[in-house]
Amino acid sequence: MGKTITQGLGHCNSRERKYTSDRQDIYMLGNTCLKMAKKRAQVDAALTIAALSEVFTQDLEDMDITGQRTESSYVPDVDNPADVVLTFGKHRGEKLGDIPTGYVRWLANNAKDDWLREAAEKVAADHEAAKNGGLATDEQVAEIGFLLAELDATAEEMNSLKDKFGIKDWKELTTQNATKLKVALETRVAKEG
Repeated sequence: MGKTITQGLGHCNSRERKYTSDRQDIYMLGNTCLKMAKKRAQVDAALTIAALSEVFTQDLEDMDITGQRTESSYVPDVDNPADVVLTFGKHRGEKLGDIPTGYVRWLANNAKDDWLREAAEKVAADHEAAKNGGLATDEQVAEIGFLLAELDATAEEMNSLKDKFGIKDWKELTTQNATKLKVALETRVAKEG
């Protein structure tokens, strides 16, 4: 056997719209779904290995007649909702994280696409928490988590950090404490790295 260089994931469900028609042979449906899941996994692997997921889509139902993604099916492939780039309105071409919180809050309440409402809600909540000196943002928590992992921090070391920075519970980590902790961890990583 050769070396595995990528993997793909694919799923198919017998309740998908295209498999629920009266003309579908229900006795062949299991085999059809298995083959469709395999095909989707192969396409996913091809897109993943070549980093082409932003260039191509594997689902034709996500495209209009010209091959363009339709707004109702498009969901951007970003790790951080603040990195979503708007494709409409007065803030076209800008990232959600860079536009005024009031407009982001408006999007969270009024955007027609579920994915955009969810992303805007997350960004607005993060902006509001940061402005109020509230709880640390998910991005701050993730950065601290990566730094702790890089340092192979033990539970004892993590408890020591909690005491040093006055953190009673990780769930109550404030923006201010997260900033201080991140700087301390980055300094330690630089020294040990």
